[in-house]
Amino acid sequence: MPVPKKRKSPARRDRRRAHHDKVAMPPMTYCSNPECGAPMLPHHVCPECGQYRGEAVIEVVSEEELEARKKERREKAKAAKAGRAAPPAAEKAEEKDEDEDEDEDEDEKPGKKKGK
Repeated sequence: MPVPKKRKSPARRDRRRAHHDKVAMPPMTYCSNPECGAPMLPHHVCPECGQYRGEAVIEVVSEEELEARKKERREKAKAAKAGRAAPPAAEKAEEKDEDEDEDEDEDEKPGKKKGK
């Protein structure tokens, strides 16, 4: 059985293996929206205008709008967190009072007598 006389250098080895890792560019089409015409993958929603086969499928938001929405959400969360800090303790105290009142009412109800 034949055996190679010398070892192959890493450069030769890598050149031989180079074509296995090549990734072909996916086929591209263009958006059917006449105002857009952006390149897109076939059978996918257009990333620029959000249309698929001429129908608006998703709402596309610009980067500035996205940042503004995130900022609003953060502010609302902070306001809600700051506003919620005190009331839960007060709500729990009110719930305990209501539970105690209900327990007292149940003891006073006429009906079955205890002990018989």
